[in-house]
Amino acid sequence: VLLPWRAAPRSKYGMLWGCPNFFNKTDRCTYTKSRSATTSEPAAADEPDATKANTTDMNTMRRMLVQGVVRVLQSRANELKGELLVSDLPYQFERLWKVQLNLQSAGYSDVQAFLKAWPNKIEVNSSPKGDVVILAKKSA
Repeated sequence: VLLPWRAAPRSKYGMLWGCPNFFNKTDRCTYTKSRSATTSEPAAADEPDATKANTTDMNTMRRMLVQGVVRVLQSRANELKGELLVSDLPYQFERLWKVQLNLQSAGYSDVQAFLKAWPNKIEVNSSPKGDVVILAKKSA
């Protein structure tokens, strides 16, 4: 019988069933050995430095934002609304996702630079009304 995680059996010390310390008198579960017990090197030696972590976070934010823009364009396509003006993109992004299109967190200063950095996902074309953003055509 599978029980929901809240109903999982606990020891009299509060440990969940399956924890190595289930039958021991302890107040915490230790699934892994501590770093100090497994290595004599300091823990900071194998951790990435701040700049590498910041770059990784920025790349993750970039991918998340471009996927968010793609979803905005897909939802507009499903609603048969047509092309989206670049100037309307922040408003449409906020309308769909309920958060602002924060390009500064991804390292971009303006929308045009951000959109042109992702030619395999998004295309920026000119129209009489202004620049429009559309989903990139898949190459055959």
